Amino acid sequence: MVHPIMRETTSTPSTPSPAAELASPIISMLGNLHAVVIGPGLGRDKLMQATVAEVIKAAREKNVPLVLDADALWLLQERPELVKGYKECVLTPNVIEFGRLAKSVGLGDDELPDTGEAG
Repeated sequence: MVHPIMRETTSTPSTPSPAAELASPIISMLGNLHAVVIGPGLGRDKLMQATVAEVIKAAREKNVPLVLDADALWLLQERPELVKGYKECVLTPNVIEFGRLAKSVGLGDDELPDTGEAG
């Protein structure tokens, strides 16, 4: 499902908490969903990322499984606590995204698994 309510900063509602307002209709649907996929086509707009953070927090509270990819992973490198310890969340990073995520949680190159590939 691609949700049509997601907005970028150029179309921000004039409320004290636009991200929470924009996330509200999506959050109200969480009880009807088996899982939520977030990331592909999302973009890195600050309002979009803040709205997604609200959805991730609510999905976690309701124990809704998440699959996070692409620009949702961009959000997580800034805010890894959104999913840290959440066992119902699958991250699907490519090599570059994995490196950024590892760095964001304090893992150095010497702590990453050896893939057997020449660097």
